[in-house]
Amino acid sequence: MFTATVSDPDGLDDIAGGTLFTGDGAFSYGPFVAAGQEGTYSISVSWDAIDQVEAVEFEDVEIDRTFRAEFFDTKGNSASKDTKITLSCPGGGACDGSCKDFQKDGGNCGACGKACEGGVRVRCVVPCWASV
Repeated sequence: MFTATVSDPDGLDDIAGGTLFTGDGAFSYGPFVAAGQEGTYSISVSWDAIDQVEAVEFEDVEIDRTFRAEFFDTKGNSASKDTKITLSCPGGGACDGSCKDFQKDGGNCGACGKACEGGVRVRCVVPCWASV
């Protein structure tokens, strides 16, 4: 959930809207919507939506993604602000856009796409990723 508090020197009624983009501005996640208090806007972005723009895949690390909120007023003036979030998954990493526990996921044992020796099981046998 991204929430923005916006002001305008000509008053809040002058704000026409806002959009959430990727950090480089190449892709839009959609418009911000009014969120209760005047001048406050929000948008909810799922991991699936983030994964569609750029694959969410990482092993035993965290990755940063940058997002840009851009707002504009009725006169065509605009302002933007970038924010960075850190994506992380306890117990392993992200494979195909969702978190996997590399100790318990037999199809992603120690790494994405690495099946435990003897096939997919309910629980990995450590160190299953060491087998070839």
